[in-house]
Amino acid sequence: MTKSMNISRKTNTQRKKIKKYGWKLKNLFISKDLKEFINKLNKIWKIFDELPQFLKNFYNKKIIKDIHKMTHYLFDKNIKRTNNQIENKFSTTQQKSTKKLFKTMPRILAYLKPIITNQNKKCHDKFINDIIKKVIMKSIKSIISSIQEASI
Repeated sequence: MTKSMNISRKTNTQRKKIKKYGWKLKNLFISKDLKEFINKLNKIWKIFDELPQFLKNFYNKKIIKDIHKMTHYLFDKNIKRTNNQIENKFSTTQQKSTKKLFKTMPRILAYLKPIITNQNKKCHDKFINDIIKKVIMKSIKSIISSIQEASI
């Protein structure tokens, strides 16, 4: 992290400004619809020159780069604004160290692949065992019926 991006090295007045304007940037993504988002974005553009350099850099490097990802929920109503429900579901059943696994699709697939493979193997083994049992039972029944016919 560069010196300009490190908030711990800022003065109290700079920290207050960062907190004040940082909340406005964060509040931008709490929008419920596209119209509200655009209004908030226009307000930020009006005060952009007042923003501390730290937030200007953050806005230019992080927000502008990924704004399409952060606002995708505004264009598709089937997409949740946050993935907290999914993370909470898995984080309550898993250790904290595995919580990061559920943030990206490749990581979650890498985590789930051995579990799915193991489940498939168990199901396959059970299926094979059931078939073997059925074949053996059929063979036993046919042997018993042939013995009964022979004894008559």
